[in-house]
Amino acid sequence: METSAILNAQSILDSYFAFLGNHNYEKAKEVSEKERDKLMAKGQQTSAVLSSLLTACSQMAVGEKNYMCSNFLAPKGFLRKDNSLKVMYESLRNEFKRLKERGNYTDTNISSSIPSSTTSTPLAGTPSTPTTLSPNVETPTGSLMSCTSTTSNSSTSVSSSVPVTISSSKSTGTGIEILDYFCSHICEQLYSFVIARIEMMEIYEQLSSCWSQKFLTFENVINHLIEIVKVNGKKFHHPLLTPIKTVFTYESEALLNLLQAHCEIQNWKFLPSLFNLQDAHSKLGAWLNNAVPKDSPRRGSFGIIQKATPLHQWLCKIKYHLLAKFSLYFYTILSKQTNNQEMKSLFSKQSVDYCYKITTFQRKSDASCIMIIFDTHNGEDYKGHGYRLPKSPIEPVKGLDTFPPIVVFPADKQISNHLPSIIMMMTDKTRELNATDNLVYFYDEQVSTTYFLMRPDPRMTLVLMFDCKKTAKDPYITTFIQEIYSSLKGNKIFATLKPGSK
Repeated sequence: METSAILNAQSILDSYFAFLGNHNYEKAKEVSEKERDKLMAKGQQTSAVLSSLLTACSQMAVGEKNYMCSNFLAPKGFLRKDNSLKVMYESLRNEFKRLKERGNYTDTNISSSIPSSTTSTPLAGTPSTPTTLSPNVETPTGSLMSCTSTTSNSSTSVSSSVPVTISSSKSTGTGIEILDYFCSHICEQLYSFVIARIEMMEIYEQLSSCWSQKFLTFENVINHLIEIVKVNGKKFHHPLLTPIKTVFTYESEALLNLLQAHCEIQNWKFLPSLFNLQDAHSKLGAWLNNAVPKDSPRRGSFGIIQKATPLHQWLCKIKYHLLAKFSLYFYTILSKQTNNQEMKSLFSKQSVDYCYKITTFQRKSDASCIMIIFDTHNGEDYKGHGYRLPKSPIEPVKGLDTFPPIVVFPADKQISNHLPSIIMMMTDKTRELNATDNLVYFYDEQVSTTYFLMRPDPRMTLVLMFDCKKTAKDPYITTFIQEIYSSLKGNKIFATLKPGSK
């Protein structure tokens, strides 16, 4: 009885978590409620802990669906009861904690009679020790009634099972008590998962509220996210929870890579930016591929046709924004790897074709030069454009070289005579450039040149230059520079994280 009861519970939970990992929340909810109703019809002949677990799982399926739609960020109504998703997960956390404690019987014979795979999932390298149960039955290989060794990495969990012989014991728990003990272990794992979900909600709440800031700097969020990834890499590692563990890993690590890429691009670090963008791209792709089983009819010969969740789509928006920004900030080094025609073709595939926008504006407005200047101060040792060997000697930059133009349109424009005036303006107007979204305007009568400046990132200054006098409120010029400025900042993308935002 004990074996069949636990195998049945395993089968139910296996189906539930598989649907949850595939983002099929309605089916997951249906499975949990259907099996719960079957158990409740049996009355006292079944496990109350398992019934309560399935009820909580039904609620968690609803919560996961709302989480992937970012509904927890929806504005709360005035004087209304707080029915937010975070409250739901707080309730689930308390319920899983209660069920975990309810199934942990004080009778040590019960805990000692449960095979290790049903009560704990060893981490990689941890040996499993066979335990005994009554009566004499040999459990099938691969079931939850076997010792399981689990190896966890950043993307998946792999389990290997070893058969366990269950021998007789004079004092063991009943079949229902043993099943309760198994369910309590699953609840303990889900308790950790729900806590991780709540922590991720707090991360997204911070991101969705940062859109009004002048500069998007995510150092505190990144440190918090690194801790979440590190801590939860060792939690909810039971083989049954592999589908939701995999989704959580892809999501959290992809977000971490994107935020790190954002900061590296701001600081003009080519290789770290490239690596983080590539890692984020790989994890987002793996997450989408993982969402549909290989034998699913929705998977055709041309790939997956299932629509990604809104949260996945939003993360992809961040990726596309960063790719376009990376292409502009490192335009000079990238253009050396190919010809001008191919560069235009590559830019045309980006979410924002900065190359086309800038060259078109330059042609129509007669702008003599459009450039972005990088401030090498207040950061790590400046290593120049592109990649250098870590231990290669670096000559410290001085004077005008501490403000290198990282991209210049047109590329052959001679700007050395203008740099002193531009850098002086950047120094004199530092507070205005750093604290406001205002456009800095200056006309130099000595050289008959008009300058427009805006600062989209803490160390990047966008400069427009005209070899004639222009008015400070020229609509065509101000509209263009504010559009490029806003696009490079990317604040609006973080505002769209909230449901209903555009």
